[in-house]
Amino acid sequence: MYSSLYLRSRVFRLGLWLVCITLICVLASGCAAKIKTDPFKAYADANRKLQDSADDSLKIAYDWSVSSYSRSVQTSKDAIMGLMLMPDEKDPFGWKAPEKKSALPLKVASFRGGVNRLNSSLVQYADLLMQLASDEIISSKQFEQMAGDLNSGVKSAFSSIGQSPGNSKVALFSSAAMTAAQQYLESKRKSHLIEALRSNQKEVESAAGLGKEAARILAAVIRQEYNDESAELARKASVEPLLKLDDRYVAQLQILRTLHDAYDQLPVAHQQLSSSLESESSQLGQIQALYENALRIQHLCADLTKTK
Repeated sequence: MYSSLYLRSRVFRLGLWLVCITLICVLASGCAAKIKTDPFKAYADANRKLQDSADDSLKIAYDWSVSSYSRSVQTSKDAIMGLMLMPDEKDPFGWKAPEKKSALPLKVASFRGGVNRLNSSLVQYADLLMQLASDEIISSKQFEQMAGDLNSGVKSAFSSIGQSPGNSKVALFSSAAMTAAQQYLESKRKSHLIEALRSNQKEVESAAGLGKEAARILAAVIRQEYNDESAELARKASVEPLLKLDDRYVAQLQILRTLHDAYDQLPVAHQQLSSSLESESSQLGQIQALYENALRIQHLCADLTKTK
């Protein structure tokens, strides 16, 4: 009788021990579950395509500014002095446009550099997220260095485009997101990566807002140049040149509208990354839409270049 009770007690304790071990393994597996990287790769690809398409559209705006400035030089020889570059005291390899009479092409070139820095930072941010989500090993020190470089890049972009951010601290990685990302690197817990993405949503919205503002500023520049050139053609009653100018102007505005819309989609696409971590069945429509919009900009730019 005693041996039977003892045996059953041993079996019960063994079963309880096995259940506990199984539960611990399941919980450990859930905390450090393998992350599906496809959404992160798609997001990085979309940002890279956005960078390329934005530069294509700015190249067209620069060409327009050169053409317009060439006409102004013909009427005023002093205007060419606006092309004389100034040294940048803070950067031995840098340059500045003349402070008083800066030529439009130089202003657009500087502006183009700022937008390129913004997009480069967005691409690097997306690549860093992909590294975090993958099995690639990143040390805390490496992460801090890369995040710091990103924040410096986006700060430079705000300065070059001449805009002030909504808050005093310009960053692509907020302090809260940095902390969550460091916790994720130590534990590989999916919840920490989700928290990092959510904590960084406002920073991505701020960067996207800068991109939208850049598109609006360029539209205003193009509009002013169109007004000046079209008025001149109207005085000369140049019908066909004016119609060609109208077509080019409308096409340029369409490109900038699409660029504005692409930046508008960026925060929603970023938000879908955290959704994809919470549910594998989460749709990635906005990430795909961001890529397709950027691709459309490139097609529009190519079409406009062919018809020049």
